[in-house]
Amino acid sequence: MEIIKSQFAVALTLDIGIVTLDAGEIKQLYYIEDIFSYSMTGKIIFTDTRGIFELGPLTGNEWLYLEYGDTELWFKIYKLNKVDSISTAAGNVNVIEMFFAQEMFFLINFLQFSRSYGEDYISGIVSDIAQRYLNVEEFVEFEDTTNNIENFYIPYWTINTTLQWLMKRGIGVDSGEPGYLFYNNTAGTNFVTLDYLLKHGRTTPHSGPGSVDPVYKFHDEDPFYEDKILEWSISGIDLSSIKQLSGGVKRGYDSMRKKFIQNEFTYKDSVARQTILGRKSLFTDISDEKAGYDLIGETNEDGIDTVYHNQWHKKYAHQQCISLTVKGNETRLCGDRIWVWWPSGQSGERSEVWHKQLDGWYLIKSITHTFSGYANPSYKQKLVCIKNGYENPDDTDLLDSTKNFFM
Repeated sequence: MEIIKSQFAVALTLDIGIVTLDAGEIKQLYYIEDIFSYSMTGKIIFTDTRGIFELGPLTGNEWLYLEYGDTELWFKIYKLNKVDSISTAAGNVNVIEMFFAQEMFFLINFLQFSRSYGEDYISGIVSDIAQRYLNVEEFVEFEDTTNNIENFYIPYWTINTTLQWLMKRGIGVDSGEPGYLFYNNTAGTNFVTLDYLLKHGRTTPHSGPGSVDPVYKFHDEDPFYEDKILEWSISGIDLSSIKQLSGGVKRGYDSMRKKFIQNEFTYKDSVARQTILGRKSLFTDISDEKAGYDLIGETNEDGIDTVYHNQWHKKYAHQQCISLTVKGNETRLCGDRIWVWWPSGQSGERSEVWHKQLDGWYLIKSITHTFSGYANPSYKQKLVCIKNGYENPDDTDLLDSTKNFFM
């Protein structure tokens, strides 16, 4: 659904009352939801025709209200970045730039607490923290962990530090893999593994009558087609990450057995554990057990394996990301899977109908929601999508995906 000018509204809650901003006053407005970020954040730049800066003061305790379609969101202003004065035909006008975030952003990063747990599953501890301190009544997506922790003590940590420690060591019941994510989208709070999303991520049919899954296209005769791609770009392979992905030796110390322990890892073994959105992985066999020797600090071999693959899964998923700009649709969420019909760029006798590498499934990593009073369309979304495998490449040396998801 395209959001037109009359369908999105912005207001600021100040000490002096509520000020509604006209769409024409807003020079820039966006917010971002990302599966690798705990909370949604954004920025607004607007022309201060109401004298807000003069009638303030702006103290950082203001709230921003955003409504579009059926969605209503409240954000807390966390930084008044700057105020500029510009000249117009009517005289000098102030332009105010503010950053905002969900209230949870402040709780996660600044609230410190101490608490102990006897013996509980990692997912149970995360759920308790979310309900007790973050006011999360119910999760949108929640994947239980297979492993528990005995006598876990939180020594006046922030929730950020606590979640990082727990997510490094959690193994998902559904995915059987580490790589947990704690994130918020417009639907609410989620706690799942990356592999869970790659395999079970939501697919919402909103591409037209009879659509089974959302299909994104570059060209369509219907001017109102919801999932037409307006712009795109690709962030290529990050060669600086090859060393970290290729493997190595990770060590720990078992205090019970009084000895150092170690695990050896290879790219071939690790990539076989991640669900791949295609038939081939991104690399040939770049395995190198001598890529590095690191002391992780875990006390058993299973712990070393979990901590290593928690980082490996996330690092590999970032190797190839595709950015797609589309018309705004409030039903889209980060964590969704989409299918892109990517036409072939070949010509001549050897031409293909679809791109042999980029056609296929994608996982939406993040969505940047952008609003403009006079642009067309007035509501756009930039989707940064994970493409961790190739659909049907000519390169036969690329490793086959053991766990894959494709049509």
